Amino acid sequence: LQECDFAHALCISNRKGYRPTRLVQVTGDGSQLELTESEGLEESPHYIALSYCWGSHSGFSRSYQTTGQNLANRRISFLREELPQALLDAIDMARLLEVPYIWIDSLCIVQDDAQDWNEQASKMCDVFENAYITVAATSARNTAEGFLAHQESHHAKTNSMNHVPYKFGPDYSVHGPIHFRFPHSPNTSASLVESTWNSRGWILQEQVLSTRILYFLDDIMLMDCVSAPIRVEDPGYARAATLRNPWSRRVIADITNSVATEGNPYGDWYSLMGIYAEKKLSFPEDKLPAISGLARKMIQTHGDFYLAGLWEGDFHRGLLWRPKDSSKMTRYAEYIAPTWSWMSICG
Repeated sequence: LQECDFAHALCISNRKGYRPTRLVQVTGDGSQLELTESEGLEESPHYIALSYCWGSHSGFSRSYQTTGQNLANRRISFLREELPQALLDAIDMARLLEVPYIWIDSLCIVQDDAQDWNEQASKMCDVFENAYITVAATSARNTAEGFLAHQESHHAKTNSMNHVPYKFGPDYSVHGPIHFRFPHSPNTSASLVESTWNSRGWILQEQVLSTRILYFLDDIMLMDCVSAPIRVEDPGYARAATLRNPWSRRVIADITNSVATEGNPYGDWYSLMGIYAEKKLSFPEDKLPAISGLARKMIQTHGDFYLAGLWEGDFHRGLLWRPKDSSKMTRYAEYIAPTWSWMSICG
């Protein structure tokens, strides 16, 4: 992280300074928290963004979320005991990194206010792009599960093979079981791809737009930035295979940079949408909002008109979409998007 802070010019230039509508202020030992509105923030606040899986766990009955009823009180203070473990771990990470603020959607967006929710959803491109770092709670399947407790060094883990018979030879009578122990080496890519976190529809824009991501897998931490991926737990900080798609840096450049590149922003948009279509959403009505940040970023940089998952400048090609398996194609029961858009079908 320090190497990236001082040596990665691209990562530094990506953070242009942004003041979110609300941030959770983390002070002292983190026992007292405060929801700070934008007018109470400095021009370019230093904050972490959390990317996580809400899950279906109902242990907290989602009472931890910010609503119109508790908004005024949270502007004064609220206790960490009100929050589930995944959010507590993220707050502890902010304290460890000495970052005074953290952005968590369930706390910084008024969940029962449709106008606020829609407005903040469209700003997620700015929130994640300008965060000091995005913490990805990859190993937590829901908010009740923490992700820091999973961090046991994989160097200490071993696999065992017991009672392997051996004999030195015909001239020796010594024989018996032998016990092998060898280091366990995690499959990082598989851990990420197969995680519940990676199956979320909202995760795509959070991952693509973040300048830096700190992944918490079951038994290893990894940091990936737009300049170079770094494996945090390796003693020599060895380079690791990027956790983003192999072509993602070019795709990100095409979609988010107004400077001409060798790629095709429309083609890369559709490639990303192919990945997005395979992810899951708890609510069908989230299908458009879950990529609204990506769409807004492309509008900002390319000036095109966005049409429910398609683009006016490439509308003729955008209409050529087809379902992966037409025999299983179904449309949503309620209206989500026009029937000429791929957004109108399930999956």
